[in-house]
Amino acid sequence: MQQEIINAYLMNRDIFACMPTGSGKSLCYQIPAILSENTVTIVVMPLISLILDQAKFLTGLGVKVLFLESGINPRNIDIDNMFQNDNSQDNFKIIFILPLQV
Repeated sequence: MQQEIINAYLMNRDIFACMPTGSGKSLCYQIPAILSENTVTIVVMPLISLILDQAKFLTGLGVKVLFLESGINPRNIDIDNMFQNDNSQDNFKIIFILPLQV
């Protein structure tokens, strides 16, 4: 299933994947996000501790991530300006949000 999800992502298809614990969901968004240029991956996770672990791991690999915590109202963030930077290395690759923010 991971390969199908990653291939669909790399073919610019929108994806919604709901997988059980321990099935390797992280690879399904990490690999395409790292490989893709000029894209952002939005990941909805219910556990703050898991988000923090993933963000720490990815940041350690040099991947720029953003965690929109529950105290931040996504409506107050200028998403357009966040990704209009000509220097693509400064752009976020992955945005983590909690389900209550969707």
